[in-house]
Amino acid sequence: MPQMSPIWWLMMMLLFMTTLLFLMTLVFFYSDYNYNEKLISKSNQFNWSW
Repeated sequence: MPQMSPIWWLMMMLLFMTTLLFLMTLVFFYSDYNYNEKLISKSNQFNWSW
């Protein structure tokens, strides 16, 4: 297996980090968008369970 050059490794790491950050941002915005609805349904379930 040939040794990877530092520049290629750095680029791969940068790509990986940007992709991870993008996915995390998507998940964050999606959860933030549906947060109130989920909270309301959870509170309703909580009230009904008691």
